Amino acid sequence: MSSRGQMIDKIISVFFYCLVVIGVLLHFKINYMFGLDDSYITFRYAQNFSEGYGLRFNVDEKYFGSTAMGFALLLGVLSYIIDTVTHHSIFIKDQIADVGVWIPVMANLLSAISIGAVVIVLFRIGNSLLSVRLSFVFSVFFGIFIFISPISERVSGHETCLYLALLLVGLYLLYFSNRYFIAGISIGLAATVRPDSYLMFLIAASILLVRYFVGRQNPRSLKSVISFTGGFLLLAIPWMIFCHVYFGQILPGTLDAKQAQALLGDFPVYSFDILAKETILFFEWYLLSAFVLTTVSAIILLILMNRSIVAIFNHASLCMIVSLLLFGFGQFIAYCLMSVSFWPWYLHPVWFSIMMASIISIMELLSYLSVSGWVNIWSSLTLLIVFVLGELSFFQTNNPIEKWLSLWIEGKRSIWDHPYSYDPIVHYLKEKEPKGTTVATAEPGALGFKLGPAFKVVDELGLTSPGVAKKLIAGDVRYLFATWNPEYVIVSWDGSYTSHKADWFNKQYELIGEFDRQDYWKERIHHGAYLFKKRIQSHQESQ
Repeated sequence: MSSRGQMIDKIISVFFYCLVVIGVLLHFKINYMFGLDDSYITFRYAQNFSEGYGLRFNVDEKYFGSTAMGFALLLGVLSYIIDTVTHHSIFIKDQIADVGVWIPVMANLLSAISIGAVVIVLFRIGNSLLSVRLSFVFSVFFGIFIFISPISERVSGHETCLYLALLLVGLYLLYFSNRYFIAGISIGLAATVRPDSYLMFLIAASILLVRYFVGRQNPRSLKSVISFTGGFLLLAIPWMIFCHVYFGQILPGTLDAKQAQALLGDFPVYSFDILAKETILFFEWYLLSAFVLTTVSAIILLILMNRSIVAIFNHASLCMIVSLLLFGFGQFIAYCLMSVSFWPWYLHPVWFSIMMASIISIMELLSYLSVSGWVNIWSSLTLLIVFVLGELSFFQTNNPIEKWLSLWIEGKRSIWDHPYSYDPIVHYLKEKEPKGTTVATAEPGALGFKLGPAFKVVDELGLTSPGVAKKLIAGDVRYLFATWNPEYVIVSWDGSYTSHKADWFNKQYELIGEFDRQDYWKERIHHGAYLFKKRIQSHQESQ
């Protein structure tokens, strides 16, 4: 390529990175008020850490009650730095927490940056398979799709975006850059954010081991296995030691809670039927068929082009596609075998794996078409545009592009009302109990974060409270009350785990009132969230 052509390619690359930065900022601007209650559990761990209480949901309990403890640690450090520099002088609109107010904002910013990293990885892969110019067109189309996709928006602020981005970066470094040690570190970081990442390490390490054995024990292949494993273990082992010493267990106790939820019968159980139904509903038949067709076609093509087993296991794109698919499939199998309750964000890693594998497959097919002599570059570009237009067509009912642009232009925010639904109760408790008290609830995340460290928040479903989930599995719904003796109880759902209809409960607690915010609860359960307080006589007896 001439020097002029190289200069044009550099300009295109710089322009693309500028577009990614703009995409990150716009995504953050729209979604920085978005949050799931599950995310706020992690935020409260970060909040207490930043205030000097350690990684704890309640300041006097060391319990591994979040699957994203590494994320909580990162957010806690960032919050501490910001609060120290600003002297706790900056507050966020509509955020009623007293401390750590920057934590949800930083979480959404990290999600936006993670999405940008995913788009950059796709561009880098495109550069290695296609021309920079075709890769630019391809990556811009799919970059827009990824930024506005519900796969990204629905988990903004959650750990999902960060750990999936770290996994994708790790795979790129492993297969395309041959930077094995750094790849191991990237996947090791992902494992601290979400334990599911251990599965990706096992998949990638297995592929490297197969390379070694089918490659006649090439010392270079063995070095890659050792280097990748060393990078991963450099972070994974100290993290596991820390978790064991600090929490008394290597893996979070949330698995017990998810199994308890499934046994209670109030939540759907993660299954193939749910996965299939939700996946078809999300992608629709056209897009899902296109994903399957392109991925299968690319895999068959790459196997036929690389006739030897050695060549197959050394082909970067094929290894990356297989790793992504195995990760998505393996995660689905693991959740099914563990019989856990279903939550929407459990599907996002599966959808992400399918989508990324398909995008890389399309790149490989375009690369083959553009150099094979069967069609020229313009035919390949036409195929790309037709596919992307078809891909975006399944969003017509929701009009995400229109929504995205209108939110940006009008200055609106993408907000889920649920984390704000307990705000009236928070205001009431802070007014009546300025020094703090003990509150029992089935949704401890946003409530606990906004109440702050002075309040002990006990989880009726056992996600953040030790021992509760196992007792629920054994059928003991009174364990929580006997152990923590909560002063207040919030009831926002008529599930089997709620005790407000039992005689023993009504003897001990009295109804303070119903609380609602903008009719959130009335539209869903036809009444406000109930707040109960321990009766005076019962309180004296417990003392």
